[in-house]
Amino acid sequence: MGGSLVGQTPVVVVLQDIFDLIVSALGGDERYPRPVTAVAAEVERVREERTLAAAHDVIAAMTPWAM
Repeated sequence: MGGSLVGQTPVVVVLQDIFDLIVSALGGDERYPRPVTAVAAEVERVREERTLAAAHDVIAAMTPWAM
C-alpha cells in the first residue's frame, strides 16, 4: 500500500507513471505503490472474506471429514 491520498497531486501521479514505464522498459513487473482509499480497502477485505467463506463451504461439502 502506498502513502496518503493528500500527497497525490497530478505531478506525483505523472512521476509514478513514469517510474512504472521505466521499470517496465527494463523488464520489471513491479509498480510504484499507490495509496488505497478506505473504501477500496474495505471492498477488498469483504471480497477476501467472501472468497474464504465460499472456499470453506466447498471444502465442507466435498470433504466434510476435513473440517
